[in-house]
Amino acid sequence: MRARHNEMDPVYGERMGAYYKGFVSEEARSHGFMLDDLRAWKPVVNSAKRGRKRAASNSEL
Repeated sequence: MRARHNEMDPVYGERMGAYYKGFVSEEARSHGFMLDDLRAWKPVVNSAKRGRKRAASNSEL
């Protein structure tokens, strides 16, 4: 964000990239994390197959 959008915002009087970096840092800290923790996070891999659900047959209704 800072690389592309760190121009001075005339409405808020601060650089938006720096503002959002501070915002994310404070939000992470409020949840007990550091920015490095967030960068290192990987989503859980779910190895279950995702297929179409079977249509309910008349006997199941």
